[in-house]
This record gives sequence, C-alpha cells and structure tokens, in this order.
Amino acid sequence: MKVRVCRETSRRRRVAWIFNTIWKFLFFTSLLIGGWAGTSRLLTKFFYTNPCYSICHVHVDSENVFSDEEIFASTGFHFGDNIFSVDLESARKKLLAIGQIRNVILRRVLPDTLRISIRVREPVAWLVSEVEDQKRMPRHVPVGSLLLEAAGTFYEPTRVLPRYLSLPIIQGVNQELLASGDPLVAEDLLHALDLLRLAAARRNPPISLRLLDLSAGYCIRALGESDEAITFSTQDFEAQLDRLQELMKVCEHSGRRIASVNLFVHRNTPVRFFGKSGKYPFFPTE
Repeated sequence: MKVRVCRETSRRRRVAWIFNTIWKFLFFTSLLIGGWAGTSRLLTKFFYTNPCYSICHVHVDSENVFSDEEIFASTGFHFGDNIFSVDLESARKKLLAIGQIRNVILRRVLPDTLRISIRVREPVAWLVSEVEDQKRMPRHVPVGSLLLEAAGTFYEPTRVLPRYLSLPIIQGVNQELLASGDPLVAEDLLHALDLLRLAAARRNPPISLRLLDLSAGYCIRALGESDEAITFSTQDFEAQLDRLQELMKVCEHSGRRIASVNLFVHRNTPVRFFGKSGKYPFFPTE
C-alpha cells in the first residue's frame, strides 16, 4: 500500500514539474516575442520612420578631387533617406570600386548628417603604351594612360588633377601582361619606379627624369628635364646617379649641355653634348 502511494506521489510530482517547465518556457517565449515586437514598433516609430532622422546634410572630404554631389550620387543614397536605414558598408564598397579612391570612412552624425571621408591614391608616374615623338616630352598624356603608385599598383584615373600632368611618364610596358601579373614585366616596372624615387631624392644638382622607356628590357632609356637622353642599367642606380651628378656639375662650370649619356658603361662613360643648333637628342635604335 505504501509503495503504491509513493509511486502515485512521484508521478504527480513529475507531471507537475513537466507542466511548470512547459508553462515557464511558454511564458518567457511569449515575453520575448512581445518584447521584440514592441521594441521593433518603437524603433520603427521613433527612429526608422521618424522624419527627424532623414538625411538632410552631407559633408564630403575628398581632398578636393571629387565634388560632394558626385560622391553622394556614387553611394546610391538620396536626400530624405532614413539615416539608420542606409547601408554604410554597401556604400563604402561602391566608392572603393572607383580606382582613384584608396580608402573611405562613412559616419552617421545624428540627427540628419552623413560624413564621408575619402583618401585618394597618390600617383608618382604615368604608364602609357607609347609616346609618339620620343625626341621631346608630349604636351598631353595619351588617352587610356594609367596612373602608377610607388608600390607599383596602377589604376585608370577618374579625375585628372593639374598636378598629375607634371608626373614622369613610363612607356614600353605591355599593359596586358602587366595586368595578368607577369613577374618579368612587374619587375621592370618596379625598377623604373625605384629609379624615379632615387632620382627625386637627389640634390645639388637635382635630377629630374621626365620619360622612361622600358622597351629594351636590359636597360632604361630616359629623358631628363632638358631633354637629355640618359641610358641606365637596371642595377646599382645609386652609383649611376652619382656619375650623372658629377657630370652635371662639370657641365655647370663649362656651360655645356648634355645631349646624351650612357651610364650603362662604368668607365669612360660615353657623353654627347648639344651643339650650337640645340637639336634634340634621340634614343639609339637597337
């Protein structure tokens, strides 16, 4: 008899525990659903559909390269859009798709302002397929030219700034092979960029290279500021620049102008000077 009573008591307790567990689960689930629904309605009412949080002002810092209207249109946003509903990450990806832009930061400034900070790429040279007249610097950059950064990355400019027009030009590179990642082409280009960097750091006298031709492969043929033709080896640029500066100092004292010089040769460096006619030098053919 006692055993039967104990079994009944245990069964009732087990049923009560199960019932209480299910009741508590349903209660807390209903509470969470109600809280979520209530919170969503409050957020929608006071934030997502509140006209006070509509985009009315856009501040763009693009280093004076792009206009505010151009950048805002590229994001896909519109004035009047809710500031909490817009997808900033999607807009950032759209702006980064513009090759001239390096980095983008978008911030919401409550209640109705969107701030866009843009960092543009800083090029060091032009990459062109070929310059028609190698005897002198071209007055205009050829159509379809690319801009180069110091690291060797290249891009097609969306906006050509006046300061870009004075950048040196690199030619003689197969752009299709470069885009495909050909290591030999990329190495030649990095050599040219390294030469430009080292030359730009030289003072007393300064060295300015305006055009680099990489078509020969084993050397770099350049045009200087005064249209002097300079042939560089692809190795030991520092020593070659030293010899060029020594030669420039001698020419300053003698009043002569260099027409062409072959720095590929270590000793008895071949040098030609401008005559009285002042004709432009030319690159020797292979």
